[in-house]
Amino acid sequence: RVVLLPAAQHRRVTICSSETRPSASLTSASEAVAARLLAAKPVTWRGRGDLFQLPLPDVPGGMWLVIDLWSGIAGTVVALLALGLRFVAICAETDGEAVHAAARVLPNVVHAPSVESINVQMLAPILQRRQFAGILVGGGSPCQGNSSLNANRRGLEDERSLQPEHVTRLEKELASFFDCCPQSQPAPIYVWLENVSSAPRSVVSHYSTLLGCEPVRVQAGQCGWVSRNRLLWGRGPSAQVPDLADQCPSEWTMAPSEGVVNLSYTGTKPVPNRVHFAGGFAPLLDPLKVMQSKNRLAASPFTREFPHPSDRCSSCS
Repeated sequence: RVVLLPAAQHRRVTICSSETRPSASLTSASEAVAARLLAAKPVTWRGRGDLFQLPLPDVPGGMWLVIDLWSGIAGTVVALLALGLRFVAICAETDGEAVHAAARVLPNVVHAPSVESINVQMLAPILQRRQFAGILVGGGSPCQGNSSLNANRRGLEDERSLQPEHVTRLEKELASFFDCCPQSQPAPIYVWLENVSSAPRSVVSHYSTLLGCEPVRVQAGQCGWVSRNRLLWGRGPSAQVPDLADQCPSEWTMAPSEGVVNLSYTGTKPVPNRVHFAGGFAPLLDPLKVMQSKNRLAASPFTREFPHPSDRCSSCS
């Protein structure tokens, strides 16, 4: 059946009903987000200094729609700009300070209050108005229930570890929307997910089944700066990330090792080569030495201080 919903700017939006759809109507807050997204301009960088560039051998053309889940300070958006993609973006993040930080340097990004709040009704106006070369859905989901730093981790028994289901929920909603709205130009949908490489095997297997692809492992410390060992799942209509070994950016390689495909940096300069810190703060590490140590000397990820009562870290001085 078809449901007619009032949407932004007094337009009427035709959408399919679906079992995966969380609600049958938009709240006023969702309508406001939908209106901002409909009017959004392509994302540009307005931060201090120039953004580093890692151009792909064959940068996808056209305009893309990026749905960045668990966005934080919009690292996904920064990475896509570094790769040379042209896109409009909606970022879901609950932390107000992170949203403020991202908005300062990425003014064209549209922000949603949570991953749960994003649904196809919110996206329908822009999908009916614009034609996209592709839609990218995903992000780095909460890892507290999976990380080995959590002495009491519960894996899939922790509701936070089930958050990746929103990636496939949105994929299904988008596919259903295009099926029942012939006036909209269908766009290929690409899904991806990032989480800690120390996650239990049952979690890794669940995410692989959920996303329908195998993960790639990457260690941020090999680029200098911080230690961040992660698994990345990604899939498009005809390929998954491990299939793209011959399409890596310059100075990057991808090859199997120890039962998993590794994404490795082979360059000689840190990425990024330089970082600007507020208040004249200087980092207490040399990113070139970190890179040369192959992740061994990398610092812990930059973060705010917050309590970890159940982590083994609490026993440190």
